[in-house]
Amino acid sequence: MKHLAKRDGTILEILGDAYAGTSTTKLRKMLKFANVTLDGEQVRMADTPVKTGQLVNIEKQEKPSLNVKAPFRVIWQDQYIIVCDKPVGLITAGEGITRRPTMHKLVDDYVKDATKGAQSAFPVHRLDKEVSGLVVFAKSEEIQEKLKSDWHQFSKKYIAITEKEPNPKKGTISTLLEERGLKMFVASTPGPNTKEAITYYTYKERIGRYHMVEVELATGKKNQIRVHLGHIGCPIVGDYKYGASNAFKRQIRLMATQLYIKHPITGKDLAFKIEPSTIFTHPKEKSEDYR
Repeated sequence: MKHLAKRDGTILEILGDAYAGTSTTKLRKMLKFANVTLDGEQVRMADTPVKTGQLVNIEKQEKPSLNVKAPFRVIWQDQYIIVCDKPVGLITAGEGITRRPTMHKLVDDYVKDATKGAQSAFPVHRLDKEVSGLVVFAKSEEIQEKLKSDWHQFSKKYIAITEKEPNPKKGTISTLLEERGLKMFVASTPGPNTKEAITYYTYKERIGRYHMVEVELATGKKNQIRVHLGHIGCPIVGDYKYGASNAFKRQIRLMATQLYIKHPITGKDLAFKIEPSTIFTHPKEKSEDYR
């Protein structure tokens, strides 16, 4: 929408003229998250001065096209964020050691196609390559930063299939973690490279010779759930890196299944939940075709 300023004022006041009856709060969100330009230059500050006759252009976020099919499972999306089910074997973002595309690349290509190049995808958090499940991408850098800054307030839950039953069946694992080479270790004393990690777990049920455990993160450190469950003697099936049996070649049985966040624009509480497949919860006694 293009609007020619009919008076001197701040950009917030001129937006109020263009969108009569809109609350100041919504105008500020528009200024922060839409593409608002003044004579072609993007503006963000509400008190930016505007002179009579200057051109204000407001480009709202594009809604995704439903005609573009994603090469992955889309759980939910709007013009600001997209929630996906990341397959196992893909890194979330960054440079991989293989030629396989990252999840970020797949989502970014999809968003660009769906919005005809008007938007891109920006990773908000990460899942390990070996972990599947819910992952969130923003459709602008502003939304990305907003979600990242609030991420510690949101709830993230996982399902793990473990080799042993935890004792006690419900508890909190609180340790220091330290990265050494390509592996995380529980550290006994604080050091320059140690970080506090807290994991909550609840035993759910026995599944054959294995066990289902629900895990909730209070902190989000690299490999946190994997090293913590291994630390209490309950390694995740297939996670040879942290103590599981290597008798069979298997997918690691850890999946991000629940996510509770607050929408960065509307403030609405959003809840997402997916269920693990039978193949995930019931590993067979043989090697799997797992990359």
